[in-house]
Amino acid sequence: MLRYMDLKKWGDLVEESVRAVLTEGTCITRDVGGTASTDEFTDAVITKLLEKKKEI
Repeated sequence: MLRYMDLKKWGDLVEESVRAVLTEGTCITRDVGGTASTDEFTDAVITKLLEKKKEI
């Protein structure tokens, strides 16, 4: 949706953050074989977003 709203940079940042959390494998939800809650996964993605935002 962010890309559709012409916010490509932010859409890419969200996608990269989600992929990074999944790739790390430390905070995966039950639907993909992990034990984390959706709140824990969301917190991990937000943390990753903030880290990546500092790099921009």
